[in-house]
Amino acid sequence: PYCQCGSYETSEHYLLDCPLYDKIRSKNLPQVNGDETRTEILQKILFAEENSIAEGLRNFIKESKRFQRNVSFTKF
Repeated sequence: PYCQCGSYETSEHYLLDCPLYDKIRSKNLPQVNGDETRTEILQKILFAEENSIAEGLRNFIKESKRFQRNVSFTKF
């Protein structure tokens, strides 16, 4: 499947690369921009042990409106 930006869509693309979500990503997931490898960053996001990262991911998904269905998010 292809993303609306034209790139091949993967979880990695959506969470780390898609230019359509740059502003939302930098707002909600600023703590994942470091010297870590891409694999480490994805693990940090997807297996968040810190509440701030988990909440940032929740907000990123919600604000991106990428999965617009009637989905209810619980607050951490």
